[in-house]
Amino acid sequence: MTEFVDVLRSLQSGPDNTAVTPPDAEPPEPSLSPLASGLVDLIVLVESGDSRLPGEVDSYMERALADQRPAWSAAARSLGALWSWRQGDDESALEAMVTAERELALESALPRQDPRGEPTGIGVASNNMGVLFLMMHLFELAQPHLERAAEESEHYAAPYHLQRLIDLANLAELHFRWSLEATACGHRNAAQEHARSCSAAAQDMAAEAVEHDWPAAEGFAETLQLAGLSLTDPHRIGTTQAQRLTEILDQGTMDGTGTLAVSLAVRARLCRLAGDPAGATAAATRASLLGVDDLMIDAAWREAAIAADPDGGPGVRYGEARSQRLERRRVAAVRDFRRRLSLAHLRRRNRTLTQRTERDPLTGVGNRLMLERLNADPDYAGAGLLLLDVDRFKVINDCYGHLAGDRVLEVVAHVAVTAVGDKGAVVRLGGDEFAVLVRGADATMLDRIGQTMVHGLLHGRGRTPDLPAATVSIGWSVNSTGGPPMELLPEADRAMYSAKHDGGSRVRPELPGIEPIRWSDCELCAAAQR
Repeated sequence: MTEFVDVLRSLQSGPDNTAVTPPDAEPPEPSLSPLASGLVDLIVLVESGDSRLPGEVDSYMERALADQRPAWSAAARSLGALWSWRQGDDESALEAMVTAERELALESALPRQDPRGEPTGIGVASNNMGVLFLMMHLFELAQPHLERAAEESEHYAAPYHLQRLIDLANLAELHFRWSLEATACGHRNAAQEHARSCSAAAQDMAAEAVEHDWPAAEGFAETLQLAGLSLTDPHRIGTTQAQRLTEILDQGTMDGTGTLAVSLAVRARLCRLAGDPAGATAAATRASLLGVDDLMIDAAWREAAIAADPDGGPGVRYGEARSQRLERRRVAAVRDFRRRLSLAHLRRRNRTLTQRTERDPLTGVGNRLMLERLNADPDYAGAGLLLLDVDRFKVINDCYGHLAGDRVLEVVAHVAVTAVGDKGAVVRLGGDEFAVLVRGADATMLDRIGQTMVHGLLHGRGRTPDLPAATVSIGWSVNSTGGPPMELLPEADRAMYSAKHDGGSRVRPELPGIEPIRWSDCELCAAAQR
């Protein structure tokens, strides 16, 4: 991971533009896209244990979702989940991964946007999520993500080939771990299947490592090949293979405690198969000194126990029983995550149905069902209320037709939604009447929002080429009791009719310093007089 991050960081600033490029030179490699570059920064924070990571992840996800790139948000969210998991907060990590699964599914339904040859949002997110599930020993959840990441990285161009090696290494390691567990639990067919998958991924990784000259990757690929061989054809393992792995470990090219733990577990297995109990015990002891809580340490000690007592003494039986308990725990955790994912899908579907039933089909704003829910929502307790009524709406329908009237309602709704922004909600009460609920609003804010709507309709936003500008009369009321906003309805209703009585196209109550808009300024008055 560290070596790959170094490669990516070298690309963040793009090519060196100060250098003189010969006319016949190859074009420079492109710099990383902003989202890919930003994710590199997050990975650096993860690897360094920087406490700024959660806040940076939130900012990155907002940017990714604003750009309609949910896979990159999933990639960042999975890094936040890794942070939570390392802090011992498994609950937050799993909930974050549930959301990341949904974001990754959303990206898969979109047209492909990533430049060909550059790491893709889907590939990076799949890798991050698969690795975390692998670290949590949730093999069934890790497998589809790691396979997807390996598929994506097939198309990566230089200098991103190292990611291809990482993806293949993760896939081979997954199947090696899974095969060891299946062997310990007596699942022979499953053990053989995962062992073959481990060998295949390791073979592909070895070919890539040789082609692109990555010595560290070559050593780990050979280690995983030996692991696969020890599982598929243990009779071919002897002193030569065990000695070869010892040489690889002595080279010191293994990067990271996880990689080293896997390699030592493989060494313990090779030593056991080669009839070297002392070597198996030495590998298990060295693995224990890594200071990580890893199933590979358990696997190494299990191999050492079998080597010391081939007839299956207490140590071997204890190891098998422990493996079976861990398998049951893992399967239960996988089932729990899938249940969470199903519940999340169900909640999202329910929200979608609720949104459809709470929306006015013509204007897209809320309807009375939404109003009832918001009126009981604690977040809207104390919200101010504006009531809108389209001036002389009957004239519009009579003079221009009901389709034109519908268009006017759509325009009024759009202007109201734009004026209130994220401070509240707009609801169509029926006919040409609308209500606007504004959280935390005082008199000045309510009057400003009302004036914004009146001016917006009168001076352009309510205009269409074949229809004069519509106007509205608005009444508002401040919530001074902190109660439900619909308690303000009688007062706001009186204020609205006061505005309409005074000629319309204005806001009531009238605050000092605000010049009211005259009805005579409106083009629609000419149509009303005809």
